[in-house]
Amino acid sequence: MAKYIKQQLPDLHKTGEVKYYYRLERNRNIAFPELVELMTQNCVGVQAGEVKKVMTGFVDTLTQYLSLGYSVSVDDLGTFSLTLGAKKGKEEGAFQNTDAAQNTKSIHVDGINFRAAKNLLQNVDDRCNLEFGGVQDVRKEETTKEQRLAVAHQLIEQYGFFRVRDYVGNTGLSTTAASLELREMVNDPKSGIVREGRGPGLVYTKKK
Repeated sequence: MAKYIKQQLPDLHKTGEVKYYYRLERNRNIAFPELVELMTQNCVGVQAGEVKKVMTGFVDTLTQYLSLGYSVSVDDLGTFSLTLGAKKGKEEGAFQNTDAAQNTKSIHVDGINFRAAKNLLQNVDDRCNLEFGGVQDVRKEETTKEQRLAVAHQLIEQYGFFRVRDYVGNTGLSTTAASLELREMVNDPKSGIVREGRGPGLVYTKKK
């Protein structure tokens, strides 16, 4: 059963006003081998090897047609599409250059957007029996930037990546403060944090 947490926001402006928001308490990540095993349980008569073959074929086909500029839709799942961005070190002026050849050298695929199908969201909502998981008070003044960097690495260790909203939910910072702090981390080579993707596909992960 999924649990939700009632979490207190930090009073950054010292107004004395107590505000809360709700977030999902995340369970552990399901890695691919376990996902394959779970799928064999849901699809009677289908062997693990067959599931792996189909899933691998799906990823290969998705990669092929996204790279050709297509968006790809899967019924009851959603739509995948690419986002473009400037290559590292080419950010300034990368989209202002009128030289097409130079633009090609400066711009690359920096993310994949995924827009969930409405019926997927509805089906998840219908199946989701939420249970109250308690109240957490996370105040900005009780944590240091170093501690919040450790939180970022813990999220990556557990899930492989995280989004701004995940950082907000685990540090108590406002969305604006979290975005600014994450930008500082990305610009600091010692942080070990890098940014990938754009817009809805923007995630933070470990520097390789």
